[in-house]
Amino acid sequence: LTLAAMASLQTSGDVDCLTAGGGLTLPPQLRVCELFAGIGGWRLALGAALPAGVEAHFNAFDSGPHCSEVYALNFGEPCCRRNIEQLALADLDGYDLWAMSPPCQPFTATKDAQQLDSRDKRCKALSHLCGVLPRLEKPPRWIVVENVKGFYSSNACDRLRAALTEAGYTGREILLDLASFGAPNHRTRYYLLAERSQRLLPLMRCSAGEALNSDQDCLSPHSANGGGRSSSSCSQAIAAAARDAAASLATVDEAARAGVTCRGSGIQGAECRQLAEYLLREDEAPLQGPERAELLVPRNVLEKPFAEGLSYVRPSDCLSFCFTGHYGKVLHKSSGSLLHLSGTVIDRKNVAGAFGNVRFFSPREILNIFGFPRDFLLPLEMPLKHRYKVVGNSIAVTVASFLLRWLLLGEGEARLASLDQDPPCRCPQVSSDASHLKPGHEEAFIEEDTFNEEAT
Repeated sequence: LTLAAMASLQTSGDVDCLTAGGGLTLPPQLRVCELFAGIGGWRLALGAALPAGVEAHFNAFDSGPHCSEVYALNFGEPCCRRNIEQLALADLDGYDLWAMSPPCQPFTATKDAQQLDSRDKRCKALSHLCGVLPRLEKPPRWIVVENVKGFYSSNACDRLRAALTEAGYTGREILLDLASFGAPNHRTRYYLLAERSQRLLPLMRCSAGEALNSDQDCLSPHSANGGGRSSSSCSQAIAAAARDAAASLATVDEAARAGVTCRGSGIQGAECRQLAEYLLREDEAPLQGPERAELLVPRNVLEKPFAEGLSYVRPSDCLSFCFTGHYGKVLHKSSGSLLHLSGTVIDRKNVAGAFGNVRFFSPREILNIFGFPRDFLLPLEMPLKHRYKVVGNSIAVTVASFLLRWLLLGEGEARLASLDQDPPCRCPQVSSDASHLKPGHEEAFIEEDTFNEEAT
């Protein structure tokens, strides 16, 4: 087995292990438990990160019916729909890797979020995992977690840190923005990368304003050698995107608003990517037929006073606001940008004049931005609102693949250190009413709020 100067097969006892350039070893077969699996973002990211010669076998758990439908369509096997808080020790023991994205609603800063933290019923599953982990006979060697930024300073995250420490893990916590990887979208997320060893940093209880990595020198230096490719076409596409992103990390002006035209400058002189690279052709399904009309922003919405304050981006722009699970239903700039198809800047004094040229990004286009392979499928018979829900709650595959290569193969330490953001000083609080807004400038709910209580 040849891995192009990246790894070699070694034998330890009766088990063949793959030794990466950073001195880390991988078994030839990884047993992976996907918890809160969603539509399979972690599975795709891992497939892209693993070198040739290493296979992964998955058991996926997610109680959401729409996520399970998408997962089965793409991977040929459905998620187990059992509630995670009902899983026994035997169900969770014996894996090499846990990958999970717990429900973010208890920690999110979106409108009407109550931010109940660990008191939210949607935290029961994570609390159950925290109780189970120290009791496992064969706990996973690695655990990776993704969530919104507010999770970092939550009680739930502190409990997770305590459980990991009790079970013998060290780790790294980091905030990363998808835009830092060259994608034209702000999507800052919290990531925790843990290993059951003393190789990484102790996981400390969070306090307001504390740095995520207070002592970078404690980390062992990792090799920056390149890695092999996975055999599947999906994995190759994601791996290529991750390598390209890591090699051309676009500088994001934090003060810039969505809609600013790309200035063509980035880290190491690389040009930032325009939204046009991720859009479907106007003659391409699903931009034809009935769905085309669904994607257009209605005239009566563009006539509202709040419309002038929304985020409008053009295909030539290289910045947009984060897309959430409420995209297409709730309209404000923080729920995702709208696409203005005209080549000119929108007239904010006459937004309604752009009717017919302003539409929502399609779910497929959002997946493109997140780094999903082009042949990843969404069932067109699934209502559009449900497709937005499962896509908006998914992970950025490009970022996740990069982080898995760091954790499992020891690659990319210098780049990772350069991308780390300061942690939030506190879990941000958002008013549950709109009393602070000017009359007529509230967010727009463009349909009845009938599916907020869906299983995540």
